[in-house]
Amino acid sequence: MITGAAIENENMLYGNARKLLFDNLGRVSVFSRSSPQVKQHVLSKLKSCGSKVMMCGDGVNDISAMKTADTSAALLNGFGVESTVLGTGRDVENDRRRQKAERRRANISTNDVDLGQNRLKLKLEEAIGENQNDGMNAVFQVLKDEFKRAKDLKRGGAAAARILQEEEDLKNSIKFKSKKSSDGNDEEVDAILAIKPGEASLAAPFTFLRPCIDGAEAIIRVGIAAAANSISVHRSIALNSLMACYNLATLYRDGFRYGDHMWNVELGFIMSMDKGLGDVSCMPRPRIHSLLRPSKSIFNPADGLSVLLQASIHLFVLTKAVSGARLMEGKFSKNTPAGLRIRLKPKFGSISDGFALSLGGGHEARNFLGRKPFHPNHVTNAVFLISIIQNVSIAAINHAGYPFHGSLLESRTFTLAATFSILFCVVMVLEVFPLVNRLLQLAPMTSKAFQLCLLFLFLVDGVASCVADGLCTYFFDREMWKTKWERKKVPDGSSKLAADIEEDILHKEKQQNAVVVRSLSLLLIFLTMASIAK
Repeated sequence: MITGAAIENENMLYGNARKLLFDNLGRVSVFSRSSPQVKQHVLSKLKSCGSKVMMCGDGVNDISAMKTADTSAALLNGFGVESTVLGTGRDVENDRRRQKAERRRANISTNDVDLGQNRLKLKLEEAIGENQNDGMNAVFQVLKDEFKRAKDLKRGGAAAARILQEEEDLKNSIKFKSKKSSDGNDEEVDAILAIKPGEASLAAPFTFLRPCIDGAEAIIRVGIAAAANSISVHRSIALNSLMACYNLATLYRDGFRYGDHMWNVELGFIMSMDKGLGDVSCMPRPRIHSLLRPSKSIFNPADGLSVLLQASIHLFVLTKAVSGARLMEGKFSKNTPAGLRIRLKPKFGSISDGFALSLGGGHEARNFLGRKPFHPNHVTNAVFLISIIQNVSIAAINHAGYPFHGSLLESRTFTLAATFSILFCVVMVLEVFPLVNRLLQLAPMTSKAFQLCLLFLFLVDGVASCVADGLCTYFFDREMWKTKWERKKVPDGSSKLAADIEEDILHKEKQQNAVVVRSLSLLLIFLTMASIAK
C-alpha cells in the first residue's frame, strides 16, 4: 500500500528512491488517500509502462483519472448494506450472480409485465387523485413520463441504471412485504433504497449497477463478449454482402422474383435466428479465459480467408442449384403464355415505360410498370430454399461462442429456429405437405433426381463451410482451435461459487438442446429415406 502523500511529495525523493517508487507502481495493490491529481498521475505512469488501465469510481474526483485511463466504469451508490461490506472480504458480485443463477436454476422469474402494469396503474391513480379537476392532463403527463422512461432505457447510461435499480428494489420490496406482512413490521417493509448514479456516470463509457469494485470483472467479461460478437457480426455482414452482389448482378438482372409470401417466410426464419443469436451473444462466459481474446478485426488470415472460402462455397452451391433448376425448367415448364394479351409497350423511353397499350397474340401480360406476373418455377424454388439453408450456415458457423460468450447449443431459441429452418426446407423439397407448397407458390418438384440434388446441396453447403472455417482456424489460429476442442470440465453442481453454478446451468441447457437437435436429425433422415423409398 502507498499513500497519495508519498506520490505528491515525489520531488522530495532523490536518486534510486524515486526510480524505485515509479518502477514498482504496478505491484502496488492499494493507493490510499489519493487526490484527483494523484490518481491521474498514477494512471499516466502505469500507461507509460505499457499497462492497460481501467479506472472505476463514483464521484467527481474520479473523472480526471477516468479520462486518462484506457477505459473506465462508473459505480453507483445508495445500496444500503451492500455499500458497507466492501472492506469485509465478502464477494458481493459473487453473491449477486449466485442468487441470480439459483433463481434461474429453480425457474423462478419475476413477472415484469405485471410489475409494469401495476406501476402504470399506481401512477394514474395518484395523478387523478391529485388533479381531480384536470384528470385528462394528468393522464397525458403520466403517459409522457412513461415515454420518457422508455427513451431513457433505450439510451442507457446513468438514467437507465437508476430506472432499472428502482424497479429491482420495487420487486424486492414487494417480495419482502409479502413475506413480512404477517409480522406487522411495516416500517422495515416500506423502506426502499435511494439510488444515486453519481457524477462519474457522466464521464464513463460504462455504468455498473452495483457500488462495488467487484463489478470490474463482470465488465471485462461483458466487454470480451461484445468484442467477439462484433467480429461475428462483421463476418456475417461480409458474407451477406457478397451473396447480395451475386443476386443483384445475375439473378435479379435476369428478372428473378420471389412469390408473394416467400420473402416473409425467409425473413421470419432470419428474425427468429437473430433473436437467438442476440440472446446468446449478450451472455458472457461465467469465467474469463486467461489466454485468448477476440480478434481486433476480420482482416486477419483466419477470419478473412474463412469469409472468402465460405462465400465461394455458398456461391458455388447457389450456382449449381440455379443451373439444375433451369435445366428442369427447360424440360418440364408449362408456363408458356399464349393467346391474346394486353401489354404495356414502351413508347417514350424507359422513364415512361408502360403508358402505351398494345394488343397482340403470344405476348405475356404485364402490369402497369411493365413487369411480368410471377409464375412458380424451379429457379425460384432452388434460390428460396438454398437461401434459407445458407442463412442457417452463416449464422451458425460465424458465431464465436466458447470461450468468449454463449455457444449456440446453449440457446434454446436459436437451436429451435435453426433446426426448424432446415426441417422446413427438407419438407418443402420432399413435398410432404403439398398444400403448403402451393400456398407459398412453389413449383411442383417434377423430378426425384432434382429433389435429391437439392438435399445434397443442402448438405454440401453446411458441411463444406464448417470444414473451411475449421481449417482456417486450425492453420492460422492454433490456440483458438485447441481451446474450442479441449475437453471441458463438467461443473460440479454442489459448488457455491457463482461461476460454477452458471457453468452447470449452461451445461444442462446444452445437453437438452443437443437432444432436440438429434431428434430432429433423425426425423430428417426418416423423411428422406421415406421419400426415396416411394
